[in-house]
Amino acid sequence: MWPFHLKLGWLAVTPNEISAVVGALLCGWIARKRLKSLGSTEGGVLDYILVALAAGAVGARLYYWGPLFLRGQMTFSQLFTSWSDGSGFYGAFIGGAIGLAVMAHFKKMPVLQTLDATMGTVPLGFAIGKLGCFLAGCCYGHPAKWGLSFAPGSLCFLTQRMAGEISPGAKSSNPVVPIQLFDSLFGFALFAALVVLGRRSTRPGEVYAASAVGYSAYRFVIEFYRNDPDRHTFGSSALTDSQYTAIAVFVVAAACWAYLRFRKPAESTPSAPK
Repeated sequence: MWPFHLKLGWLAVTPNEISAVVGALLCGWIARKRLKSLGSTEGGVLDYILVALAAGAVGARLYYWGPLFLRGQMTFSQLFTSWSDGSGFYGAFIGGAIGLAVMAHFKKMPVLQTLDATMGTVPLGFAIGKLGCFLAGCCYGHPAKWGLSFAPGSLCFLTQRMAGEISPGAKSSNPVVPIQLFDSLFGFALFAALVVLGRRSTRPGEVYAASAVGYSAYRFVIEFYRNDPDRHTFGSSALTDSQYTAIAVFVVAAACWAYLRFRKPAESTPSAPK
């Protein structure tokens, strides 16, 4: 674990940000090849990548800020003045998809194939991003004797220190379940599965629907094992915001996937790029 936090004006540089950038670049490189196979130009590919990054960033921030604003824990101005204090993956996933769908519509590109080609890379970016979370010591799990400890400066260490769970002179946190590593392994596995599905599927939109179904099912389960302060809940609810979102996304995505499976396969439209 290697937590650090560098302030460059309004921009905070942490392991999370670095891993997110690396993941985004790799996803963009893969999406470029796929979009070009669908007929997009180099300039068009850049448009898609910029829109996905911008819409994903806005969605991630809104998803993090919205529940806290409704609870009275953040003000409206903090949506803009404390951008680096938190974001949510679900917001990026949904916001990025909306931005890409709108861009594909205006560019007269097949919307579903475009989502397959681009959003099908997201699990890979998620997997790489969670390695940054591991280095930063955030998104960690419940205490466990077989777990891993995090260094001073990590969110896990600081949270346990403030709660009085470790002594002032402690050199590491108490061991916790390394949820970040489970997340990363799942992301790599889901990406591989989507690549296989993309090569076999003749139904546009199936890859994107499968990614939403797979991630939502996993996220609902893994939330029970997380113990970090970013797990927001409403009142005394046993479920977190992410779990409620997971249920909603799973139902909608599963219904769409079922519809695509029962619909006649496309014969002449391009399949999801490899």
